[in-house]
Amino acid sequence: MFKHTLISKTGSRLSMKSFSNFPLLLIAGLLFGLWGCGDPMDGGTANQNTTAHNYSDPSRSSVPDSYDESDDNQFNNNSEIRDIWQNPDVVMRMLGNLNGKVVADIGAGPYGYFTLRIANKTNVEKIIAIDIDQDAINFIENAKILLKEPIRNRIETRLVPPSSPRLVDQEVDVVIIVNTYFYIQDHKNYLETLRKGIKPGGQLVIVDFKKRYTPVGPPINYRIGLGSVEQDLMAAGYQRIESDDKTLDYQYIVKAYID
Repeated sequence: MFKHTLISKTGSRLSMKSFSNFPLLLIAGLLFGLWGCGDPMDGGTANQNTTAHNYSDPSRSSVPDSYDESDDNQFNNNSEIRDIWQNPDVVMRMLGNLNGKVVADIGAGPYGYFTLRIANKTNVEKIIAIDIDQDAINFIENAKILLKEPIRNRIETRLVPPSSPRLVDQEVDVVIIVNTYFYIQDHKNYLETLRKGIKPGGQLVIVDFKKRYTPVGPPINYRIGLGSVEQDLMAAGYQRIESDDKTLDYQYIVKAYID
């Protein structure tokens, strides 16, 4: 979510625009695992490359503009490396049965890591890829062209402002926010707005890095601890919260249910 800007080790900025004009053949290479793995009935497993989001907004006190993502191997453009530490299949199991449900993936760009997986490996009614970066949205739209029609039709992209996911009231059953929470500026207001878009009986799932040293992830001083996330959720009116900091080696998983 927000602006995806890669910063090279020399300090120069590499805009996501360089990715938005990828030829379809290159996108096909990124999505090769879609057809090479998994159940052929659902199109296989999406093994697209990925990087994380850098909002690069100088007004943000929690994520200074000087944060150089390229120094962290979390942002290695090798999906197999991310698959090891992210453990996406475990995360998806934590979401429960998604058959017939509408899911929102907040911060889906730049490569739709979870959006494409969910569209391919589950029978969701719809997965909404939400991001503030038009180039990320363009990339996911281009990737959709290469998918089988039933899977392609499940994916909707949505360009939004930083302050709101722009969900219609009670639009979705499940919201996921992966590796994106510490970029959000006003957690309380954002979570309050988000809660209105989740149907009764739905859930919000936040996955982010533990506030301790890990081989991947942003520097510790940029991370938001599990306790702070729980406090944010309670302040925003979420009553039933479950936290898990054991299942994933480097990240915690927080679930908040809508009664």
